[in-house]
Amino acid sequence: MSTIQRRIMALPALCLGFFSCATAIVPPVSSGPIPADIAGVAHAGDPVSAAENALMDELGIVWVRNDFRWSSIEPQKGVWDFSRYDRMVEDNIASGRKMLSVLGFDTGWVHKNGKSRDYISPEELPYFLNYVEQVVTRYKGKVDAWEIWNEPDVYVRFWKGPAKDFYALSKAAAQKIRECDPDAKIIAGSFFRVPTAFIKNMFKSGALDDVDGIAFHPYAATPKGALALYDTFAALVREQGYSGEIWVTEVGYPTGGIYPSRVGEKKYGAYIYDTLIGLARRGARTIFWYQLTEGYTRANTPHTLNSERFFGLAYKDYEKKPGVDEFAKAVHGLK
Repeated sequence: MSTIQRRIMALPALCLGFFSCATAIVPPVSSGPIPADIAGVAHAGDPVSAAENALMDELGIVWVRNDFRWSSIEPQKGVWDFSRYDRMVEDNIASGRKMLSVLGFDTGWVHKNGKSRDYISPEELPYFLNYVEQVVTRYKGKVDAWEIWNEPDVYVRFWKGPAKDFYALSKAAAQKIRECDPDAKIIAGSFFRVPTAFIKNMFKSGALDDVDGIAFHPYAATPKGALALYDTFAALVREQGYSGEIWVTEVGYPTGGIYPSRVGEKKYGAYIYDTLIGLARRGARTIFWYQLTEGYTRANTPHTLNSERFFGLAYKDYEKKPGVDEFAKAVHGLK
């Protein structure tokens, strides 16, 4: 998920999208069975604690999603540090959790000025692919799925270069993952909402030819809005000839701040339940809630307009927010 700057800059477009989805939607029923491991959460399992595990077990969460940042793994050229990720992987295996690991972002040394640019040029791409090779080879058979980058269509944060260069990176990364691990589960796209032209051009480039799933993030002001985005996205990718899995690798609602998707305690449980049930009925392969915990306790809730601070299902001490029992109700009801 992006920073507050990205969300604020995107607010005008978001508001149009949020409030244009206000009409009732009849939820379609998927023709296939709902996977038993459909539920996931972002930013959890690093590090794993007994209290965190207990909360995820209670909520029925099987998957965790975390960034395997290039800048952390290779902070200097040829200097590799896997210590954090080794621990994360082994802890989640021991906890019986599945891992969706995001490969992405740059590292300062790869650029001439030594500073992060949120962009990998064609000349720098071989260095990125070497990072992909090192990571995938190291965790082959341990990480359950790989996701390439995050929200590349949001130019103010995660990808600041030409779109065509991202298509080339995504295609090359998928090929490299497949080369290192023929049995790997590869997820690409990771789109923020439904950037139609970006998605169509990504298909045309061949960047999605060698993947097992396409991911997107249907953030909206209401469950109806989120489900409308899913319907639009599914129709769009099917029109491109895609018949594979659709992964929702982020979705959620803040309980504070200024985003149009802010929801109060009285509605939070219903929003969670309706979103999970609606996405599952539409055939989503996985649904990752953004995110598990906040950085504060209920007693110390900050007074801030930054909605990014309020997406957790629980507080820092793992006390659940009011309404979060509906998450468990929805997930366990799907199984």
